[in-house]
Amino acid sequence: MITLDNILENKRKEIEEDKEQESVRQLKRKIDSSPSTKDFSTEIGKQGTNIIAETKIMSPSLNKQSGEGNLEQILELARTYESSKPVAAISVLSDGKYFGGSKEIMQEVRKNTTKPILRKDFIIDEYQIYQSRAYGADAILLISAALKTNEMRKFVDLSRELGMESLVEFSTKEGKKKIPNNVKIYGRNYRHLELNKDLKSPEYDNIKDKDKTLIDDLPSNAIKVAESQIKTRSDIEWLKQEGFDAFLIGTAIATEDDVKGKIEKLGLSSPYSNPGHLLGGRDESGEHHKKVALGGGDRRTPSAIEWADAQP
Repeated sequence: MITLDNILENKRKEIEEDKEQESVRQLKRKIDSSPSTKDFSTEIGKQGTNIIAETKIMSPSLNKQSGEGNLEQILELARTYESSKPVAAISVLSDGKYFGGSKEIMQEVRKNTTKPILRKDFIIDEYQIYQSRAYGADAILLISAALKTNEMRKFVDLSRELGMESLVEFSTKEGKKKIPNNVKIYGRNYRHLELNKDLKSPEYDNIKDKDKTLIDDLPSNAIKVAESQIKTRSDIEWLKQEGFDAFLIGTAIATEDDVKGKIEKLGLSSPYSNPGHLLGGRDESGEHHKKVALGGGDRRTPSAIEWADAQP
């Protein structure tokens, strides 16, 4: 049994070891000599299908390991993402013990892409935020289940001071309520992530259950990211209609034999839908829109619905 509590306990030890190896002062020196960050929020908030593709190596819930810690395989994934138009940003798992990643791997991925990088880790200490910037991240993941409201607020502010953004993730109504009002990017994880749940036996919400989106009352100008259980173009079409701007996808891409082909299939646009009016997204002014057509319901034509539902 592996729980979020187990991971956080190990993470605290890792952080102390990292601090002994490299101080905040040393990290700040690296940051001072680093190039400017990429604009993560603009890239994932633009109109269209914005995929945040993950260099997934392993996880507690996977029997199959994709990459198994092999740096060259991870970099091959990153290069494929770099050349794939639907990929707006790359998510790099940097937890070592449970996900087979590292900050050094993230640094190498940075050298192989011009796209924004999201550091996906268990951020619980300000030190990790300086570390993220020093090793090439443009944004960090914050998990509401692992943090208090004041911690999230402080971490979001610090990430912006360093030129990064924060994707703040929640999987329950309770987790959403904890999120502070300085957050710009919200991640709705359809996988339940709670302190004492066994990660080897994950629980998921149905992404096509309208009552489970949990994003209707978020700020109108927020960028909304759907996470977990996204496997087909039909899933993406549904989530766009519900108001999501971007889609964080790991296993469904990284474990495919034809990674680029899978991405292109996920990124296809419906020939019947008008993204500016029928699906969630942002118009040219950057304003978020959702179901603009009168009535607010599913205004796609029957042909469009049939097309979306038929996608693999």
